[in-house]
Amino acid sequence: MSTLVVGSVALDTVETPFGRAEGVLGGSASFFAAAASLYQPVQVVAVVGDDFPLAELEFLRDRGADLSGLQIVPGESFRWGGAYNADFSERETLFTTLGVFADFSPRIPAPFREARIVSLGNIHPVLQAAVLDQVSRPELVVCDTMNYWIEREREALMRLLQRIDLLMVNDSEIHQLSGIADPGRAAHWVRQHGPRWVVVKEGARGALLFDDNSAFRCPAYPVSRVVDPTGAGDAFAGGFAGYLAGVPRCTGEALRQALVHASVMGSFAVERFSLDRFRDLDPAEATARVGTLGEQAAIRPPAGLDYRTAGVDLEAADRAKQTIKSLVASTHDRHTLSGMGSFGGMYAVPEGIDAPVLVSSADGVGTKLKVAFLSGRHDTVGADLVNHCVNDILVQGARPLFFLDYLATGGMDAGVVGQVVSGVARACRENGCALLGGETAQMPDFYAAGEYDLAGFIVGIAERAALLDGSRTRAGDALVALASTGLHTNGYTLARRIVFDVLGLVAESPFPDSGATVAETLLAVHRSYLGSLGPELERGAVRALAHVTGGGIPGNLPRSLGPGLGARVDTASWQPPGVFAVLAQAGGVEREEMYRVFNMGVGMLVAVAPEEADGMVSRLRARGEEAWIAGEIVPGSGVELG
Repeated sequence: MSTLVVGSVALDTVETPFGRAEGVLGGSASFFAAAASLYQPVQVVAVVGDDFPLAELEFLRDRGADLSGLQIVPGESFRWGGAYNADFSERETLFTTLGVFADFSPRIPAPFREARIVSLGNIHPVLQAAVLDQVSRPELVVCDTMNYWIEREREALMRLLQRIDLLMVNDSEIHQLSGIADPGRAAHWVRQHGPRWVVVKEGARGALLFDDNSAFRCPAYPVSRVVDPTGAGDAFAGGFAGYLAGVPRCTGEALRQALVHASVMGSFAVERFSLDRFRDLDPAEATARVGTLGEQAAIRPPAGLDYRTAGVDLEAADRAKQTIKSLVASTHDRHTLSGMGSFGGMYAVPEGIDAPVLVSSADGVGTKLKVAFLSGRHDTVGADLVNHCVNDILVQGARPLFFLDYLATGGMDAGVVGQVVSGVARACRENGCALLGGETAQMPDFYAAGEYDLAGFIVGIAERAALLDGSRTRAGDALVALASTGLHTNGYTLARRIVFDVLGLVAESPFPDSGATVAETLLAVHRSYLGSLGPELERGAVRALAHVTGGGIPGNLPRSLGPGLGARVDTASWQPPGVFAVLAQAGGVEREEMYRVFNMGVGMLVAVAPEEADGMVSRLRARGEEAWIAGEIVPGSGVELG
């Protein structure tokens, strides 16, 4: 049975972090037809100008789309341009040229009027009503709308609701329409005004279907990389209607199945520009995705709800735990008294310390995680987390004993979890630190598909008499600098804005003036200084340490100094790595702001008696460190950057 769609056929120009596509096939009816034609014949009613490259539509015809309802009139075709930011959270409209679409008056050809499913694309509510005046008695009428019509044509839209069966909107649109923030209550309000069903699209969180008796959530199908999300919503609608056109009746169960197919079609749409993903799409690939997502959605009668249906897959969690079990065990030492799975981690306090003091810290990786998401590389951020925490307690003279991690994700992907924890375990082994325990949480309504957050907690030990608290520092002490390995874990919100938005690069792009990619440059591991500075602590040569993290040298060095002391740093004593020059120049970032946000090539600063400075630099260089004398402690406060 056929599906009728009335909407737009357009030429789009789209800019995303993955490139630019100019004058490519777009429009709501185009994406709808590309998805729906995988299931059943599609009848398209739209309008284009006489400048439209009709050859672009041949692949839709080849797939069984009937374009005899496409009006070709003198004038310019509908054109739209948009640009997305680095993480696709914002879209800027660059231009809109309505052309002949501004005067579009849908005319439904006689053969189209018996369509079983009618989909009203995002056009004026009066035109949508005019379509319904021209068709017979469709089994299902699906209607799309947007914030513009809700605001400008609310009265016409409310009249239209009384004539449709299903309203398909996103979460912001139903909120604006109903004035109710909660999707369930908002859907109930909409259904009181006509439609039997409501579908609420929630982007990366999936979609909700509301009817008289229940609410059903279908997660979004996770894709490894989003290239262009422009047509995702219309492909979603096409998959939904196309599936329903092929079933005997549009029952509640059929609509739940249709939601799965809709999500899968939306997932294909985002993987390339324009409709390119649909041009060579193998139906077997679509079937495989439907099977996978159907299992995740756990489609079953409303009375059979369980945790998996709600979005938490306990079996997937068990698989992830098995993946990381050996990684965790590889970090244990003779003081580790508990294994993975215990309610609490147990660790014996090492012997041989007269007055032991426990030193603890907690931290995260910040928006460096966004680079991991974009690149699909997750094996470095765990090491970042451990090394950052190790350095933080090293500053107070402590060596690490054990570490705990917390990984929260929207959906449990054992492969991703394994990569993250492999980085954690590797860094724990390198720092002589036991990975004593942790928590892996599934929070599908909190984190978007394919995203996660990561936090770590460390406990170390120090002899009370050897603690570093700033009291040993004196005016005249030298500052020895140890080089960083890049940005470490700070300043990524600014760095991502410059790299992805200003420079327009993607993860796989070559980073300017380097032999590495963007991903390799921005994911360079935040290194640990324990191996190099541990021997210096044992010598008693260190008077203070400052880990250069968020806030840069000016924000961190004063934290390690005694009262009444400041510092003078000679910035001419080293050449910051090229990544910082690229960020400063491309972003137009002032020098003071660069030193306030980034480490500028200095990962750790050591305060040492002036007569000990040269010897320490020599010993550090012998251990493979890039070290130099970078300044001195002076009376006063704050940091002077010379």
